[in-house]
Amino acid sequence: MSLPTIIICTYNNAESLARTLECLTRQTAGTDFPVLVVDNNSTDDTARVVADFSPRLPGLRHVMETEQGQVHARRRGVAETRTEWLAFVDDDNSLAPDWLEEAGNFASRHAQCGAFAGKNLIIWEVEPPALVRDCAYAYAALDLGGEELLLEGETRWVLRGAGLVCRKKALLDAGWLDWIVCTGRKGSGGTSSGDDTEIVMRIARAGYELFYTPGLKLEHHIAAKRLNVDYLCRLHHGFGVADPLLIGLKTPQSLLQWRVAMGVRLIRLFVTVLRQLPGAVRGGDYGRAKCKMWWAFFRGAVEGLADVKALEPAMKRRWLQAGIR
Repeated sequence: MSLPTIIICTYNNAESLARTLECLTRQTAGTDFPVLVVDNNSTDDTARVVADFSPRLPGLRHVMETEQGQVHARRRGVAETRTEWLAFVDDDNSLAPDWLEEAGNFASRHAQCGAFAGKNLIIWEVEPPALVRDCAYAYAALDLGGEELLLEGETRWVLRGAGLVCRKKALLDAGWLDWIVCTGRKGSGGTSSGDDTEIVMRIARAGYELFYTPGLKLEHHIAAKRLNVDYLCRLHHGFGVADPLLIGLKTPQSLLQWRVAMGVRLIRLFVTVLRQLPGAVRGGDYGRAKCKMWWAFFRGAVEGLADVKALEPAMKRRWLQAGIR
C-alpha cells in the first residue's frame, strides 16, 4: 500500500493547523508517513506549531513559499513530493483516523485513477444563517452517497480541493506544474476560486479517471468569521471570476466557440438573477440574500472576462487546447 504525502498549505492559521496535525498523529496507518506543511508567508506561530509536532510525526517537513496564493503553495508542495500519490489537506480539516489508510488502499486498487476524494462534512463554528447552511457546497462540502463512484460528465467537477488525493504523474502529464489559468485565493482576504476545479479538469483531460469514495471522511471546520452572507457573496463572486476560464477548459477549441459558450452562460446567469427577484421582494432576508448572492456570481463572471483578455497568446492557445473533448 502506497501512502500519499499529506500537503497542508497554510497562511496565518496556526491554531487550526495544530488541530489538523493532531488528527494526523492518530491515523490507523501509524505516524511514519510524509507530511509537508507549505507555509505561505505566515507571521503567526505556524513555525512553532510545526516544530512542536515534529517529534510525533517523523515525516513532517516545513517549507516556505513566498509567492502569495494557495495555488502557488500547492504547486510548491507537489514539486517537493517524492511519493506516487499526494493529498491536499486544508489547515482547517480534521481527517478521520482511518483516512490515510483508506486513501492508500483505494489508490492501490485503481490503476487508471488520477484523482479521488470522499465525504467532506462541514463543522460550523457557530450556527450559520439559513442561506449559508443551504450553500454548504461553497465551503467544500461533498457527499455523493454511500457507494463508490466513477465520476463522469459534469459530476466530475464536484470534487473539492479539501481532501483531494492526486496521482503526481497525472498532475505532471496534465502540465499543471508548468502553467495554470485559475490563480485561486491569495492571503486571508481573497476569495478567488476555480483552482481546485482546474486541477480536476486538467487531470481528466490527461486521460485519467476520477472517483468518489465514501470511506474517505474528513471534517471541514468553518470559522465564525466566514459564516455570513457577505462572505458567501464574496465566495460566489470568486466563483464567477473563475467561470470564464473554466468554460474555456471544458469544450471550446477556438476563441469563437468560447465566446458563444460564454455568451450563453452569461444569459443563463442573468436569467437566474431575474428569477430571484420575486423571492427578494416577498421572501424576506433569505430571498434578498439569495438574490444578492447570484448577482455577485454574475458580476464576477463579467469581470472574469478581463482575465481571459489578459492571457498572453501562447497561454490562450494552451488554455483552449486543454479543453475537455
